[in-house]
Amino acid sequence: MKKFTPPQLCLIFLLTILCNKVIAQTKNWYASSSYAGNNGESDGTRLRPFTSLQKINSVAEYGDKVFLKRGDVFYGTLAPKDDNIHIADYTDDNFPTPPKISGFIDIWQFSLHQGNIYKCFLATRPKVIAMNGNLLELGRTPNIEAPNGGYYTYNNPGGTDINLYIQAESAGQIDHLAKEVVIRTNNFTIEAKPIIQFDGDKIYYGATTGFNGANNSFAPQHGYGYYFQNGINTLDRHGEWFYDEDQHTLYVYFEGPLQTIQVSNIDVLCDF
Repeated sequence: MKKFTPPQLCLIFLLTILCNKVIAQTKNWYASSSYAGNNGESDGTRLRPFTSLQKINSVAEYGDKVFLKRGDVFYGTLAPKDDNIHIADYTDDNFPTPPKISGFIDIWQFSLHQGNIYKCFLATRPKVIAMNGNLLELGRTPNIEAPNGGYYTYNNPGGTDINLYIQAESAGQIDHLAKEVVIRTNNFTIEAKPIIQFDGDKIYYGATTGFNGANNSFAPQHGYGYYFQNGINTLDRHGEWFYDEDQHTLYVYFEGPLQTIQVSNIDVLCDF
């Protein structure tokens, strides 16, 4: 039998106490987005679960277990403070559908802007918009089924490393209300650029800069194409949208009755 010296026995004793303390301090947290209460009234137990992932993120610590109720949909990102978190589900009524974490919120309250274009307030520009499970596209001019694959042709590229421009073949191929121009600069690259200004048949746009401040844009090659996007005049097909960052307003083109859309500004659903 191995014998331990008094200092070794003392160390083993302290480590045992420490391990038992860590194990004893781990907790189970419950969350249900359908719970009738709110986070202020909840304590994270099964009887009074939290209602949001944000609350779970703020309380879950090393070794804790998080239980999400089956059949519920949780909005946001599950990102506890510690990586060593165990995730599971629970149910009180044998609900067969597992819980879901979604970055989408529903929007259905629109007001008429003009014609078939409707609008609503939205605090930030959406990253993704969907309707009936299908992604919606930014409005564009010309449309993709137009001649030349939906591209206008530009001529005489030029400018500096900071402000570049392309020259339209005619002033009629310019949308002065568009916020962005998408340029095919060569056979291999297509770049979306913020429009800085218009000058006759010239379209000036901002360069893309890298982490060192250098210009990462490709110089546009003569004879390639461009189209406009993110402008009110680009909306002419069902589901096309435009976001006005100055007015914090989302515009959507609807053909027929208004429909509920789903909007997301979230890049990551789980981060732990």
